[in-house]
Amino acid sequence: MSRPPVLEGEPAQAGVVIAGVSLTPYRATQDRTLLAGLGLGLGVLVVAGVSALTAWVVRRALRPVAVMAQKASEWSEHDLSHRFDLGEPRDELTQLGQVFDALLARVSRAILAEQRLSAELAHELRTPLTVVRAESELATLDPHLPREQRARFERIIESADQVLTAATTGIRSDERTVTVAPSTGLELAVPQAVAVRALAPLIENALRFSRSAISVSAVECGDLVQIRVVDDGPGLGIDPSDLFSPGIRAANGPGPGVGLGLALARRLARAAGGDVDVRPGEPRTTFVLTLPSTRPVATRSR
Repeated sequence: MSRPPVLEGEPAQAGVVIAGVSLTPYRATQDRTLLAGLGLGLGVLVVAGVSALTAWVVRRALRPVAVMAQKASEWSEHDLSHRFDLGEPRDELTQLGQVFDALLARVSRAILAEQRLSAELAHELRTPLTVVRAESELATLDPHLPREQRARFERIIESADQVLTAATTGIRSDERTVTVAPSTGLELAVPQAVAVRALAPLIENALRFSRSAISVSAVECGDLVQIRVVDDGPGLGIDPSDLFSPGIRAANGPGPGVGLGLALARRLARAAGGDVDVRPGEPRTTFVLTLPSTRPVATRSR
């Protein structure tokens, strides 16, 4: 406490002075500060909420892009059947996915058409090149053949080997046992080249899928000759009704084949009056090439 005031010249206390200050301005400042803090905190909460909502909306809107990126990273360059498949267009991004799917379908059709053409050309080249090589080898066996002509035939053989190697890419070349059952008295009513061209894809297919053994045999069946090609591979791995469709190949098949050989073999056989079929019920994978015989049934029965 402060001392009571004493007037000058007065011996004793003359009175008491009480002084007061209004707190209203301080209370107003305090209220304004509190309101400002509350407003600032509320603003921070609003900004955080809006940021979180914006991030959620952006992630949801860009989810189709993330799905497309993940799917595309899992695709292989050897499989042309993949699509984004985002469903019916709901917005611009899903509509973009549908456009990409249509573009992929067109590109896939173009690549498959090119592969089929290349494979068919390879099939068509193999038989005449094999004949040219064989004739050249026979010519080199002549001991009286001049050296210059021998060198020419050897160059023909070397060039034929190079083209045949390129045309048979994808067929395994490891050692396997191939058994050919001899048959006598069987004559085909089709040119040899047609028979070879129809049979070659069946043997190539057996070479592609077999594990260790392949067998080839021929039997008479009425006025037809049946040539059976059997391999000990893993099986068809595909619906037999789809096996002869162009561009269809077994999912468990090795190599980069495009599924054209069997379709070509059936087309050639049917054009010659025969057919190519598969026997799915057999213990081993069995393909049967049927071609007309030169002798009718009545002639053979005498």
